[in-house]
Amino acid sequence: MAALFRSFYVSLRDVDVYVNDERTRTFVGIKVVCGDEQLLKIVNSLNKVLAMYNLPPFYDEPSFHVSLCWCLYDAKGDFTDEFIDDLQDVVDDWVKDSERCSFFLVDHILLKAGHKLTTFSLDTT
Repeated sequence: MAALFRSFYVSLRDVDVYVNDERTRTFVGIKVVCGDEQLLKIVNSLNKVLAMYNLPPFYDEPSFHVSLCWCLYDAKGDFTDEFIDDLQDVVDDWVKDSERCSFFLVDHILLKAGHKLTTFSLDTT
């Protein structure tokens, strides 16, 4: 599957708060704002494979992000707009000061199933 996809860059920018489906954990993350189309193609391909085995999709509507921190339970309502705005200011300063750090090359996919971790390399040609 991974050989069907070329390596690509993602860019991070917007701060958001996420809660897992079970509502047992809350995450603060930075959204992928560039490269999300390629990530969606990979997830859609994975979902087709899962469907072949009558398994549920990985995500119907994924929100690609990098998690910065997490806590137990659904704490989304505890994060004020002021806190999110302040954190966004920190991220904006980081991007401005280290622009090259806001772009990341995606050249492989890690798949963890149970205790097994498998690496799929993306096409870099």
